[in-house]
Amino acid sequence: MIVGSDQEGCPVTQIMSDPYQSPAPQHHQVRGGSLYSVQGVVIASVLGSLAAGVVMLYLNYRTLGKVVLAQRWALWGAAIYIVLIGIATLLPNTTVLALAYNVFQAIIAYFLATQLQGSAIAYHTSQGGSLHSNLRAAGVGFLTGLLLLFMLVFTASLWAVYSGSAATA
Repeated sequence: MIVGSDQEGCPVTQIMSDPYQSPAPQHHQVRGGSLYSVQGVVIASVLGSLAAGVVMLYLNYRTLGKVVLAQRWALWGAAIYIVLIGIATLLPNTTVLALAYNVFQAIIAYFLATQLQGSAIAYHTSQGGSLHSNLRAAGVGFLTGLLLLFMLVFTASLWAVYSGSAATA
């Protein structure tokens, strides 16, 4: 039974148990929640380093139902971030290099987000799926940056205490 035509004029058929029932909608909402866009991953990486981009790609994989891939990506992302920290410790401490390093991390985040999840994000949105706002992505980046700062201060404090560098009272 032909019940109409699609946007290109091709006939659309549907088997209906009730002839008086209206046809099912052609666009279905994608299940699984909202994803972070590639732009959101880059924004978070600018505010919270590449670690924030790794967190967002992990969350996207979880939302897509790819838990094992999310866990694998978390490990690889942490390894990449640790290598970047190692490289940063070898660089001279100048403002220009610090800005260039931040831009470099954003470029890496863009490349990774595009290569790993660009097509999945595009498919998700084309099927009616929603995206988180860039403001929320900025919040994730900011919170990730704060967490990294806390971890840095905590680690430096432990290092000072256990290496004997701390002044004893």
